[in-house]
Amino acid sequence: MLGVSRIVAGVSVAFVLLASPPVARANFTAAALAPYDGYFVTKVDLVGCKVTKNYVARREIRIQAGDTFRVVDAQSDLTRLENIGIFSSGEIVAEPSDSTVALTYTVREMPWIVPYPRFRYTEQDGWSLGAGVASVNMLGRATRLSASFLLGGLDSWSVRYRYPWITGNHISFDFLSADIEREDDLNNFRERSFEVTPWFGRYIGDAGRVGVTISYFQMKSDRDSVTLAPNRRDQFLRVGGHIGYDTRDNWRNPWRGWLHDLLLMRYDGGAFGDPGQWWLTELDTRRYQPLSKRQTLVLGGLFSFQDGEVGTDIPGYLQYRMGGANSIRGYDIDELGRELYGRNQSIVTMEYQYVLLPMHEHFIGKWSYSAGLEAAAFVDWGIAWNHSDQFDAERARTGFGLGLRWLLPAVFEVRTDVAVGEDGQVFFHLGVGDKLTAQRARLR
Repeated sequence: MLGVSRIVAGVSVAFVLLASPPVARANFTAAALAPYDGYFVTKVDLVGCKVTKNYVARREIRIQAGDTFRVVDAQSDLTRLENIGIFSSGEIVAEPSDSTVALTYTVREMPWIVPYPRFRYTEQDGWSLGAGVASVNMLGRATRLSASFLLGGLDSWSVRYRYPWITGNHISFDFLSADIEREDDLNNFRERSFEVTPWFGRYIGDAGRVGVTISYFQMKSDRDSVTLAPNRRDQFLRVGGHIGYDTRDNWRNPWRGWLHDLLLMRYDGGAFGDPGQWWLTELDTRRYQPLSKRQTLVLGGLFSFQDGEVGTDIPGYLQYRMGGANSIRGYDIDELGRELYGRNQSIVTMEYQYVLLPMHEHFIGKWSYSAGLEAAAFVDWGIAWNHSDQFDAERARTGFGLGLRWLLPAVFEVRTDVAVGEDGQVFFHLGVGDKLTAQRARLR
């Protein structure tokens, strides 16, 4: 169970970031530009790119001189500019004349290089604190290079490089190298893992996504009978790809749209002369359904299937364990995780979200960032199993509760929840990042 003091600490940090004087993120409103809907666009200007290469922002603007102005297209342009992740705000100013209109897009850049404190919390590992440095707009091309470390419940370092749009239709490259050392209490060993994972991707049209990877993963144990290999070290070549469909109106805080992603990954220890070979198939599907300007209903389902036998083909430490902030809320992962686990999993989440404080731009000196606050009510259902006879409704668990969503820079979202399981126990949960994304992580 998460102590109240830990929740207070997390909420206190969030209040500091939210309490600075807010500035409206944009003076763009549908009402302000609606009178010009259907006007002929005579000019489109872009203002505010000081470090950013002009084409990086320009290619996100679909409205061009000679087009017919549509408010919905203007909002889509602003959303694409925000999704780049290098601007703290954006706005459109219209200058009408008779039945024509001239448009000026104004963006405000975030600092191109940022040192930052880093923290991580999971209910299994507890708190880890550290620091990092990131170039969020390296060379003005919206590429991101970051390096960071953590110490505490989990010790780690990582380096990541992302180039989201190299050429063509969002041909991209994403590289991660990370090392983790921690006590894995559920599997009773000290983990030392290392991975190198590059992803190559591209769009299919506007909503389609596809990517491929050839990755290396290594796990070391401090005792016998944990790894498949007798020398306490497993090595796997991971080859796979994913295909997806994404119509979310905003990547950071979606209000409307679909997200579907199908992942197929082959783990092969034989490439290094080690045991272990299996396939992972994972389907992640989500729907964001607006109920009003401040209300959204989020529906999400995650299904993960691994073929093979645990202990022979699949190492036990790669089983899924239920409970906690990032799977089934209302349960302690250290308790439920020892009872409900397996090589396969299914998790369904329904969450109602209400905007308390809309996303606004804030300033600390010359630095700017955007933040907001939402309330939530949720229900989680989940099950994990190894064999088909274990896929039984009586083994599944349901939890429900209430919470707050602190929409913050860098971490994007901090979740503070109060949840109840079927046994009536009340748990306080603290999670970092969107729950539907966090539940896909190996460490959750």
